[in-house]
Amino acid sequence: MATRKKWVVDAIRKNWVSIVGDNIDEVEQMTAETVGRKYAVGLSSGTAALHLTVKLLGEKIYEQPKPGHGTLEGKKVITV
Repeated sequence: MATRKKWVVDAIRKNWVSIVGDNIDEVEQMTAETVGRKYAVGLSSGTAALHLTVKLLGEKIYEQPKPGHGTLEGKKVITV
């Protein structure tokens, strides 16, 4: 249990409890290397991850949206 407390204190001191910082950069780099990609992005929540995934997938399928319009405007999106 003492080790866990040390990790929590260390995370707070190093600004780990955030979506930016050296530790986040390192985790993103390690994740990218692990999955064999050039980049990886750490997000603040699962909801943010779903939002980014749907946006990027929509742009890949339907291209960039017109200004003031969503990528998937008029399309149905189902997540499981």
